[in-house]
Amino acid sequence: MPKSGPAYEALIEILIAEREAAGLTQRELAERLNRLHSFIGKIETGTRHINVIEFIEVARALNVEPTRLLAKVVKATGL
Repeated sequence: MPKSGPAYEALIEILIAEREAAGLTQRELAERLNRLHSFIGKIETGTRHINVIEFIEVARALNVEPTRLLAKVVKATGL
């Protein structure tokens, strides 16, 4: 499992909350991204880290402006 800290855990919690708020399952989000459902599962469990490009793609697949989502992460983490 990749190393994670409180800030990364906050990122994951926010991504999960946004997915759930959008009413999407992991599988449905993965389909929007044209990825295997395990891609989302691994990100949400911390098995796989998400890079900035993937973050933008996930935000857009959730119909959320990536900068708004990033602002939530910054606020939650104090970074």
